[in-house]
Amino acid sequence: MYGWVGNILRVDLSSGKISVVPTSEYVPRFVGGWGIMAKIAWDELTPEIGAFDPENRIMAMTGPERSCGPEFFFKEVPWDRLRK
Repeated sequence: MYGWVGNILRVDLSSGKISVVPTSEYVPRFVGGWGIMAKIAWDELTPEIGAFDPENRIMAMTGPERSCGPEFFFKEVPWDRLRK
């Protein structure tokens, strides 16, 4: 596949490391930007991580329902409702 379609660019701002992850690791179980972002947040974030901690994530993805603009995931995760 050419270009950025089907890939996730991961940038670690602390170390400067850049890597590319294929979306095939998430699709078809998680569809679209929101589905993949939710899976990454569930796997990599914990309630103890603060808003400005280096372990936190900033995610911007597009999906099939929004064919051009990025979907930004700057919401606070409702851990009290998710982890019951």
